[in-house]
Amino acid sequence: MKIALEDHNTTMFRLKEFLSTNTIKIKDIESEISVRICRRLISIFSIVKDCRQQKKIFYQLKDLILMEFLAAVGGADSGEDVEDFWERKFSLYKKIFGPNYERVPSHDTFDRVIGLIPSSEMNKTLVDILLEADKALRKALKLPKPDYRHISVDGKQLRGTGRVNTMNGPIKDLQILNVYDNTSDTCLVSEKIEDKTNEIPHAQSILSQMELKDTLVTFDALHTQKETISIIAKKRGDYIGGLKGNQHSLNEYAINLFNKERLAKIESSTDDYAYNKTIAHGQLEERQFFMARLTPKQCKTDFDGWAKVQSLTCYVKTCTNNNTGKTSKETRYYISSLNDVAEIATGIREHLGEENRLHNGLDMVMMEDQMRIANKNAALNRSIINKMCLALYCKLQEVQNLKGKKSKRRIRKCIGWAYEEGMKQIFTLLDPIALRRCLIIEPKKK
Repeated sequence: MKIALEDHNTTMFRLKEFLSTNTIKIKDIESEISVRICRRLISIFSIVKDCRQQKKIFYQLKDLILMEFLAAVGGADSGEDVEDFWERKFSLYKKIFGPNYERVPSHDTFDRVIGLIPSSEMNKTLVDILLEADKALRKALKLPKPDYRHISVDGKQLRGTGRVNTMNGPIKDLQILNVYDNTSDTCLVSEKIEDKTNEIPHAQSILSQMELKDTLVTFDALHTQKETISIIAKKRGDYIGGLKGNQHSLNEYAINLFNKERLAKIESSTDDYAYNKTIAHGQLEERQFFMARLTPKQCKTDFDGWAKVQSLTCYVKTCTNNNTGKTSKETRYYISSLNDVAEIATGIREHLGEENRLHNGLDMVMMEDQMRIANKNAALNRSIINKMCLALYCKLQEVQNLKGKKSKRRIRKCIGWAYEEGMKQIFTLLDPIALRRCLIIEPKKK
């Protein structure tokens, strides 16, 4: 039996299904409500620890964080951008931050202060705001709670943060380990990878501190480690991990298992085959998923030490250029604690899609690859703010049913061009009270 797959995750399918029969509009909020929401955000940001000498402080840290965030939403990519932004929005600046500040902080102030903020506190504060907003939106639309959560573990390099010629030798680019919640489009953790280590111990430490019940964790071959999988299993989570050369024996095992005869048998006579196709970027993309269930004997012998393992999956992607007819094929192998091919296929697609939603979004929408910051903590904090902005653009895109019609990059530009109007929509998504008042749901006419 061939299982056809929709191109979505569980939560987005429900929203897509909702938007197929309803139209959502965000009513403009009054300026006074916008200021109230800003005051609420300032209050939330006040929990972030200020490491500066208190007697020398003029600009409050909570105000500076909000200045950074609001400017980033409107298109600012650096401390200089933030300064220029507020100088051109000075009347709005006075309205939000009151008469205490007679002038806008300099770009040096923004760059210096953002490098002093503890990144863990910055991340937790912004993530809590996003998760509360996601929960409020689901409640307002009466969408059911997702059956499970899907998180992806993956690293990213900030290419503009290294230096070649310094007194102490070359400085490597900042490496960040991201733990991304595909269910809410929120990056839950952004952690700096220390120079003398790699992603693996960081991922293991983060996962050991997370609640993973009813959670699917996906990762590339680098993290397909017995200890990592053992942590997930002990926390009662499930996993899908890639196989490559670093797991030579398992990778060879999968290659030999999925020979032509086995693939043909799975495709023609079992429920362990799934298929999906889309037309995008001028080409036809066909995806095939072949799952092989492991027997108890195989789990005890060939997969001894791999906790909860139940299956191997072969993923074959074939791309055909619409103009030239040229075809390319890619094959990948995965190990998993799941034994449902539809769930595995969806998990693999969402994990691969994270590269586009998060990493490419940060580079193409937030221009993160053009970041030129030598201070690693400052670069990490700017990346955390960028991820919050990206999540909000994504939420606005979904609510207004703009996916495939208007990119997140265009949404960011539109907000920058008509800032106060755009911010009213962003503020509405960030505030549960405003969301209840301003969200208009109208059934579509048949």
